[in-house]
Amino acid sequence: PAGTLHYSEWKTTESRLLETDNFANVGLEIEPTRIPDQYNAVVRTATKTNSRTDFLFNLLKGAPVHTSYVDVWNIGNSGINFNGNYRWDTDRRRAEGRLKIPVPIAGLVHLEIGNTWRYERWDLSPTIRPESRPRARFDYKANALQVRVKHIPHYRVEVAAGFEYRNRAARGALPELFTDSRNTGKFSVETNLRLLDGKHQNRLHLEAFAARRSVIGNTQFTGGVAELKNRVTLSRPTRTYLNWSLKGGTARGALPVEDYFVLGLDTHPANLLRGHTVADHGRYGRGPMGTDFVLMNTDIERRLATIPFFNTVSIPFISVKWNLFFDGAKTWDRNRIFRQSKLLLDTGGGLRFETPTYSFNLVYGRSLREGKNVLFAYYERRLW
Repeated sequence: PAGTLHYSEWKTTESRLLETDNFANVGLEIEPTRIPDQYNAVVRTATKTNSRTDFLFNLLKGAPVHTSYVDVWNIGNSGINFNGNYRWDTDRRRAEGRLKIPVPIAGLVHLEIGNTWRYERWDLSPTIRPESRPRARFDYKANALQVRVKHIPHYRVEVAAGFEYRNRAARGALPELFTDSRNTGKFSVETNLRLLDGKHQNRLHLEAFAARRSVIGNTQFTGGVAELKNRVTLSRPTRTYLNWSLKGGTARGALPVEDYFVLGLDTHPANLLRGHTVADHGRYGRGPMGTDFVLMNTDIERRLATIPFFNTVSIPFISVKWNLFFDGAKTWDRNRIFRQSKLLLDTGGGLRFETPTYSFNLVYGRSLREGKNVLFAYYERRLW
C-alpha cells in the first residue's frame, strides 16, 4: 500500500525476517516511480535452501571441531525449521535438535522446542581449590528439554522467556557440585535493547534465571547477567571499527557444575576470553569458573575483502576481516569451591569470515598472566 516507510519500520521488518532463520540475507531496494519524488521500497531476500549440496556442506563444515550439522529450512513452506548437530569428540559428546516455529500473531512470535543430550568427561584440576583436587575428575551425563518464546516488538527491543528441564546422571565425588543424579528445572527471561544506532551503536543485554525445588527439580539458585556491547565506526571507506563490551554475571545458591559461569574459548563460547580455552585435551574444566565474573572485550577490525558466493550452500557472500583484540576478566566463587582468579589479561589477533548472520573466527591469543598461547576457531551469531 502507498505510504511512507520509516527507517524504524524497515529495521523492525529486517530484524523479524532474519529472526525466522529462513533467509540467508535481507535487503531493501528503492526504485523510482513515474511520479516525481515518489519511490517503491522493495524487500529483497535470499532464501536458505535444502539442496544435497547444502546437506553435505553442513555435515562436513564442523569437521575441525568434531561436529556435524543437519539443517532443514522452511519445512513444507510452513516457516518451521529443524536444526540439529552431533559432536563426536570422545570426551565431549553432544547431540542437539531444535524446532523453531513461527506463531502467526501480530508481530510474529517464535516458539523454540529443543532437546540436548550430553556425555562428557570433566577435569577441574586447573580451577578447583587444592583441597578438592583429588576429586576433580568426574563424568557428566544429562538430557535437557528446552522451551523458549521470543518476540521482537521493535528493532531496538527483543524479549524472550524460556524453561529447561535437565535430567542429570553425573558420576563423581563432588556432591557440592551436584555430580550425581539430582535434576534441574531452570526458568529464564531476557531482553536486548539497542540504545544507540548511529556512528556509535550499542546493545544492552539483560538476563535473569532461577531454579526452585518447590516448583520442579532438586536444585535452588538464582542469578543474572548484564552485558553492554558497543561499536564505533572509525572509517566508513575502509570499513574499520572499534568494538568493546562489558559483561558481568552473578549467581546465588548451590549451583550444579554446568551452571557455573565459565570463561574462555569453545565452539560456541558464552563468555569470550580469547587467551584461554574452556577445555584441555577434550575435557571441560580448563577455563576460569565462578559464581561471579566481570569481563571486558575490545578489538579493532578492518575489512580485507568481500567474496561473493551467490547463495551457494545458503551463503550469499563472505566478508573477510582482520582484527586485533585485548580482553580482561576476573572470577570469584562465593561457594568457595573454585579458586578466585587473578586479573586475567589476554591479547592477540585473528581473522573473521562473516556471512550476513554468522561469523567464523580464527584467533591466536596469548594469556599475559600465564604466558600461554592458544590457536582456536569458533562460531558466533553476528550482532552488527
